[in-house]
Amino acid sequence: MSFECPVCKNAFHVLEEMLTGPIVEWTCEQCGTALHIHRDTGRVEAIGQPHSPDSEPHRTPVPPPVSLPSVSSMAPKGKGSSDRVAIAVFTIALIAFVIIAYSFLSRTGRHFTYSPVRSASKFISDLERHIKGYLGEIERAMGPHKNRKRRAKKHIFVGYNYYKESKFDRARGEFSRAIEIDPENTEAYFWRGRSFLKASRYDEATADFEMAVKLNPAYADAYDNLGWLYARAGNYNESIMCFTRAIELKPDNGWAYYYRGRIRHKIGEVHMALRDAEEACRLGLQEGCTMYERLRKEFL
Repeated sequence: MSFECPVCKNAFHVLEEMLTGPIVEWTCEQCGTALHIHRDTGRVEAIGQPHSPDSEPHRTPVPPPVSLPSVSSMAPKGKGSSDRVAIAVFTIALIAFVIIAYSFLSRTGRHFTYSPVRSASKFISDLERHIKGYLGEIERAMGPHKNRKRRAKKHIFVGYNYYKESKFDRARGEFSRAIEIDPENTEAYFWRGRSFLKASRYDEATADFEMAVKLNPAYADAYDNLGWLYARAGNYNESIMCFTRAIELKPDNGWAYYYRGRIRHKIGEVHMALRDAEEACRLGLQEGCTMYERLRKEFL
């Protein structure tokens, strides 16, 4: 979607999937003004002072936008998907039991050769009894786990709704409750990290995103946020590593290419920054195209 900066009148493009809430934070690439984009009305509001174009590559940009697919299935659900593990365990146990039972009967030969009907009936009866036992054990083992996951999901769903309404304190409370219930819930750490970030509590946000990628090393959005936070703290090598990992996980992540290019420019890796900007532009990020043209004129 196309918008216009109210300060310098520069037109810029924002990918639709980046408009993830009613109000999205952005930065004008031309004048450096911090902006609020109102998704529903298309209005662009300046919320900060413009920066000098000469110093623009060195300022810390606004936090990364977030995509919604990771929470699109947060609404509380029935047993369906959570029962898959139990079904798989039961199937394996059943197959193993059948093989062992058949092998035992074959070796002993008890009522197997001389009375096939009675032998089959007894075998089925024993099998049914053991299946019921296995099912009971599986249900008892999986019950608390499924309950915990379901309860945590409810808090995440409520917290996410608060987050969309910019009620970040309430959102953070819900995500914290989800973590208390399910300490290994990656989504709860991620969204609590976003809530901390919105409150400018950067150390706590960093800790939550670090926990999110520890629990799920394939969480690209968490690496995006970590990359931005590390850059803000001056940890440029760690920032580049996070953006690189995010790109490995999502090769079409133009945003990660763009911000990795900004950090590389800052530490003097101009040619690599130029390549990142070019790739971001190729992936459709207008800010990447603007940076590429500026760097190309400056260094080529």
